[in-house]
Amino acid sequence: MYKLAILLLCLFMSFEANAETDYIDDVKISEEIRRFILPDTRLLAIETADLNRDGQDDYLLVLEKPNVDEQQRSLLILTRQADGSLKLVKQNNKAVYCSNCGGMMGDPFQGI
Repeated sequence: MYKLAILLLCLFMSFEANAETDYIDDVKISEEIRRFILPDTRLLAIETADLNRDGQDDYLLVLEKPNVDEQQRSLLILTRQADGSLKLVKQNNKAVYCSNCGGMMGDPFQGI
């Protein structure tokens, strides 16, 4: 029974890890989006929208540097270009509050 419980726990944990890397907020994380996620950051949130009204999907990303004291977060705006590629058109490192910015109320981030 103990071995079965350990096996099920391992399977569940591997499924959760795969789910986190392939999807976030029901948006599939493709390789073209992954290239904007730096190695020392993690993707906290993603939203899809047609920001420039060209009929193509653009993206808003919130990235977090988890090893920094205040866990700095960045907002990235990616738009689809005429050739189909994604381009970083704007980045702001002050638009999204850090995880400690809520004080005793906790993390103020609720999503995009």
